[in-house]
Amino acid sequence: MISNNAQSKSNLNRWLAIFFCLLVTVVTLLVFWQIWNNEFINFDDDVYITDNRYVKRGFTLEGIIWAFQFNGIGYWQPLTWLSHMLDCQIYGLDPSGHHLTNLILHIVNSIFLFLIFNKITGEIYKSAFLAALFALHPLNVDSVAWAAERKNVLSTFFWMMTLLSYTYYIKAPSSFKYILTFIIFALGLMSKPMLVTLPFVFLLLDYWPLRRMKLFHKTNYESGNLNLSTSRNNRIAIGRKLIIEKIPFFILSVGSIFIASISLGHNKDIVSLKAVPIFLRIGNALISYCKYIWRMIWPLDLAIFYPFPKIVPIWQVVLASLLLLLVSIFVSLQIKKRPYLSVGWLWYTGSLVPVIGIMQGGLWPEMADRWAYVPAIGIFIMIVWGAPELLERWRFKKHVLLASAMMILALLAFITRSQLKYWQNSIVLFEHNLRITKDNPVAHHNLGNALVKKGMFDEAIFHFREAIRMDAQDAKKYNNLGTAFAKKGRMDEAIEQYWRALELNPTLAQAHNNLGVALIEKDLKEKAALHFSKALKYQPDYAEAHNNLGALLRRQGRLVDAAVHYLEAIRLEPTFAEAYNNLGLLFLFQGKYNKAVDYFGRAIEIRPNYRNAQENLKKALADRNGN
Repeated sequence: MISNNAQSKSNLNRWLAIFFCLLVTVVTLLVFWQIWNNEFINFDDDVYITDNRYVKRGFTLEGIIWAFQFNGIGYWQPLTWLSHMLDCQIYGLDPSGHHLTNLILHIVNSIFLFLIFNKITGEIYKSAFLAALFALHPLNVDSVAWAAERKNVLSTFFWMMTLLSYTYYIKAPSSFKYILTFIIFALGLMSKPMLVTLPFVFLLLDYWPLRRMKLFHKTNYESGNLNLSTSRNNRIAIGRKLIIEKIPFFILSVGSIFIASISLGHNKDIVSLKAVPIFLRIGNALISYCKYIWRMIWPLDLAIFYPFPKIVPIWQVVLASLLLLLVSIFVSLQIKKRPYLSVGWLWYTGSLVPVIGIMQGGLWPEMADRWAYVPAIGIFIMIVWGAPELLERWRFKKHVLLASAMMILALLAFITRSQLKYWQNSIVLFEHNLRITKDNPVAHHNLGNALVKKGMFDEAIFHFREAIRMDAQDAKKYNNLGTAFAKKGRMDEAIEQYWRALELNPTLAQAHNNLGVALIEKDLKEKAALHFSKALKYQPDYAEAHNNLGALLRRQGRLVDAAVHYLEAIRLEPTFAEAYNNLGLLFLFQGKYNKAVDYFGRAIEIRPNYRNAQENLKKALADRNGN
């Protein structure tokens, strides 16, 4: 029978747990709330949301099928795509809703982290501080404020759910709980392959704080069997049993790695060893392990993109290797007395492996703050459980710990709020990125794109040229520089840049389309039609190219062919106001006034201030009424 004192303590802990969950929620909302007003940024948000025709329509059968295919964008992540579709279904392209979903997921992840460690350690205050560190640390701003990083917060949601389910399985094993844990793990891998290291984390938690290896020793001692060889054999047997228990999870991890490799290879996203040699990758990885720790301790000058180095100083590699080795030796020597150090260290080093840069794909940076979202928890574990031991003999230990914890969290909250200000839009974000990094063509390029949208063409041209100076082999940079020249009316210079883009990448559909538009301005319609056709050859679902080719064919009197391309543009992009307007003009030219009025009306519904469509609608109505 449970004593009254034990029952009272249990009730107190339950209420404390509820209080801490509410406190983490409220404080995190207050710190991160400003992301509600942030815009989408032009780095991945366009690919994942704003320019993705499958996602921005919300849930459609075509989109769901696409999400489960190798679709040429990153690795296989169907649940991430579905989550973006759900947001578009609910919020449309209002960025505040997409950011709010990320924030909710981050808060839930923080609460789950608290619940997991409170359950497996019984240390409610330490678990609360661990969750607060995770919730408020500036290193996690990227994952929350960047809409395209839904894959990070969503996969971590399943990471935490899997761990929580695993702890319930350990406390009271059953087939149902085991299968449930396995299913949640699979869902996490379908959000992002980052979870491939989670089975190893299971084993770490088995050692500490679950102490599943110790269960035998207690039984062995109580039975009076103290034979050392028997004890060693049984330890091996217990260890083998724990590993066998994880085999289905390891198999799923291997399968996820295989699928991720295929999906990256499918879109030719893998960076070759010729482009980035293996010794450079290893050297940067070793240095990055140390840099991530430094950024956890001193989270200033954080950026969205750190350019991958062309060289790494050998002294830095040696120093980083020595530091990592010394820490590893130290925590291994402390494994019996302070097992949390080894668990935290192996959590950190192990869970960072998938993104440490030995295998690279796409625009691979030197390091990325968002990649430390889960690994940082390992270092936090070391700090949270280690700090009280450092102050063990202090007279006012509890007061010092409480004051220090409050001061640290307040400082992190302040820095996080400051860091969030840079995420209000692409211009502010990449100007900040350029202030704290050097030789960053990605930041220059993205800043140039943002400036073009704001009509700041001279500034955009400067940044595009800087990006090309630093990286002259990227066709997209020349194409976007050409667009800036075209917007300025400098068509000859625009055409020159489009040709340079096509010399580097003859299959770049955007450059063919833009060149076609520029050639029309030069009254070279036949050549323009050729480039529109090439754009559609290399990218058949390119709605803008269909619309442009349709407009050209309409001017040539090929009305049936023009209508085919307009209708295809509308099918691909149901909110393409220009295509509706152009199709209305075609019907107006044919004297089909009712259809013309219908399509002009749809264009105005999509874009209420569309002046050309408004004028065309007035003309169509007048012609229909015989005025």
